[in-house]
Amino acid sequence: MKTYVLTFIFALCSLSASAQLLWKVSGNNAKSESYIFGTHHVAPYSITDSIRGFNDAINSVQTIIGEVNLVDINQNRVQQLTMNHALAPTDSLLTLLLTAQQVDSLNCVLSKYTQGQLTAEMLTQLKPAMISTMLTLYQTSTFFPEFNQEDQLDGKILNLGHNLGKELDGFESLEEQLSFLFDSPLHVQAQQLMETVRHDSEAVDTAKNLAYAYMNQDLQKIEEIMSAEMQNESDFAKRLITDRNKRWLSKLESILPEKSAFIVVGCGHLPGKDGLLEGLKNKGYKVEAVK
Repeated sequence: MKTYVLTFIFALCSLSASAQLLWKVSGNNAKSESYIFGTHHVAPYSITDSIRGFNDAINSVQTIIGEVNLVDINQNRVQQLTMNHALAPTDSLLTLLLTAQQVDSLNCVLSKYTQGQLTAEMLTQLKPAMISTMLTLYQTSTFFPEFNQEDQLDGKILNLGHNLGKELDGFESLEEQLSFLFDSPLHVQAQQLMETVRHDSEAVDTAKNLAYAYMNQDLQKIEEIMSAEMQNESDFAKRLITDRNKRWLSKLESILPEKSAFIVVGCGHLPGKDGLLEGLKNKGYKVEAVK
């Protein structure tokens, strides 16, 4: 049944008339046409088959820019850095940060997704933010049950660029992204983890709605869902979206006059008054959907 539903969504996507995930950037001081593509970090790479102009766009540019360029980083180094940021101090283990009742609640949700293969006690050395990230992946995977980390969309596009002989770049270093994800105060992480646990059912519904909107290339719907989710998390939304978009736009101002680029970022960074598309327009670039 899950496979049928996923196939049905792919069919809808292929019938979509507007390629709202791929945008052309030109004019102003740009050396030549560049492109910006919004990804969903759990969507399958095969969605690119339904994006008109995707292959032509990626073949035409000099450089591929992701949020982080992991292709040129030694994978052992990636694992080491991730563990450095994801592991909690020995005096702040998960089972010390949470009450017994909270541990029981977390175990109920973990059991739902792992059939008892993972428990809070087994994950006690991880920071709460790492476990929140795992739960978010489980929630999103209810829509993409066949998700394979090796088939991850952003990474596959960067690898494609590498195989095509393109230059590769990233807006952020791996250290910067890991610090953003995992280095907030542990008591705040614990509170956020329990919010994720308490609202698991609602989070699954939201993840499915976002995935459905993405597969239909509906940026307006994605913006609506994200705005509703983050209306009570304005500080977090500012750090996650607005502040990073400003930094990325500043980098693009120096890149676009020098070389053509295929920019690969999470689709939530594209729409809205603080999004990259509007930001590029405000800086004088022409931004249009590829059709």
